[in-house]
Amino acid sequence: MDKDAVKEVFLPNREDCFKFLRKKRWDEKGGVRCLYCLSQNIHHNGYTTKGARKYKCLECGKYFNDLTGTIFENRRFFIEEMFYIIKEMETKSALQISEELGRDYDSVLSFIHKVHRLASEHSKKITLEGVIEVDEVYVHAGEKGKKKENGIGRRRGLRKRGRGTWEKDKPPVLTIVKRGSSQKLDSA
Repeated sequence: MDKDAVKEVFLPNREDCFKFLRKKRWDEKGGVRCLYCLSQNIHHNGYTTKGARKYKCLECGKYFNDLTGTIFENRRFFIEEMFYIIKEMETKSALQISEELGRDYDSVLSFIHKVHRLASEHSKKITLEGVIEVDEVYVHAGEKGKKKENGIGRRRGLRKRGRGTWEKDKPPVLTIVKRGSSQKLDSA
């Protein structure tokens, strides 16, 4: 798809992204608080070049903005591009997203990996109670085409039968879901 069309049609509005982020970050916690001393004695101090609202704590004198301490901090992407990446990363490849946005593939992939790491850390805090469902699948993880020391690639996976491990070329993937809930845990 043409990157100009993606930017015009599919990217969310920048101000809407910041409104959503501010609502989730500040409104649900009783208003803006200093990230360093937790004071609510805050002065709104303009905007960053990317549109994030800047704040100054009148207690400790430190500055911070809407993106400080979040996954969106210190990224070269605009916030609407990061929202788009998060939305599309389940259904599209990093290469396709990078081409649609006209951005560097490695930067998009790095951001996706950071989102995955944070989601994995968050999933460790979820506890499931009541009736849960567990299912496993063994995925062939063949390294077709990867060259070994002798310079010759493998033709196919090991094709071992039975329950697998990574060494047997069939790692297990386990999914645990609480019945009637959207919470689930995936592990590899």
